Amino acid sequence: MDCSHKDGDDRGAHNAELLLTLTMLVKLTSVRLEISDSASDRIVGPALRRPARPAP
Repeated sequence: MDCSHKDGDDRGAHNAELLLTLTMLVKLTSVRLEISDSASDRIVGPALRRPARPAP
């Protein structure tokens, strides 16, 4: 009985570790997305606001 109880505890600790790792990955990904969004706004924004050149 002692062994199975220990395994359960280890599994719980491992799950908590996995959850923490996943949470950190999600946070990093969302930060990266925010950065790339603002970067693309900076690059594409002015180009879209500029009036199109008249056809020759």
